[in-house]
Amino acid sequence: LDASQADLIDFSRFYWPPNDQVKAWLELHWDEWAAAPPQWFTTRFVKRVTAEAPPEVLPLVVLQDLAEKHSGRGMRREDDSRQLSVSASSSRQPSSRQFATTSREQLVKMEVNRRANKTFARAKQV
Repeated sequence: LDASQADLIDFSRFYWPPNDQVKAWLELHWDEWAAAPPQWFTTRFVKRVTAEAPPEVLPLVVLQDLAEKHSGRGMRREDDSRQLSVSASSSRQPSSRQFATTSREQLVKMEVNRRANKTFARAKQV
């Protein structure tokens, strides 16, 4: 069942299930997939989910990793999305994380703002 849902999510955003279902599915399984990646849990899948899914459906660990990555203290390379999935593993020490105590709502707001700024910067270049 996970593989077929992953195919759907990897196919087209227009065919995704409702956000509440995507959120429940991702939150429930993300740590498990990061710890022991199934065949479909690829760099492409991780990158697509972290870039295309609305921030409010992303698992908390992914939101924390995105905040860390884009805060200047986390990972530097944009193309290292696979590392994002690995770092979300439950084996990671939450106490060493800069955003471990930040609320989910605040992390979602940070990601929404980051995406809006990115879109604005792209539009400004045109």
